[in-house]
Amino acid sequence: GATLREVRLDGCVVDDLDLAGATVRDLTIADTRVGRLDLTGARCTDVDLRGLDALRLERLDGPDGLAGTTIDTGQLAVLAPALAAHLRITVT
Repeated sequence: GATLREVRLDGCVVDDLDLAGATVRDLTIADTRVGRLDLTGARCTDVDLRGLDALRLERLDGPDGLAGTTIDTGQLAVLAPALAAHLRITVT
């Protein structure tokens, strides 16, 4: 239930970024590695995740919380399996 406003994470290593249930506005992540990202029930507005090293993201919880975020095409490719599983899409 936390509220984050106007936060920038730049050049960080975060084992567990728990934003579950949070209201997040104007968050920018730049050149940052996160092991686990929990967005379960998060409400995001103007959240820029393009600086998140998605190749090192070991776990994404609550992919529906990605609504309101901006990611790049490389991150989309890495996150595609989690998004497909969340939406119950079978990819063969």
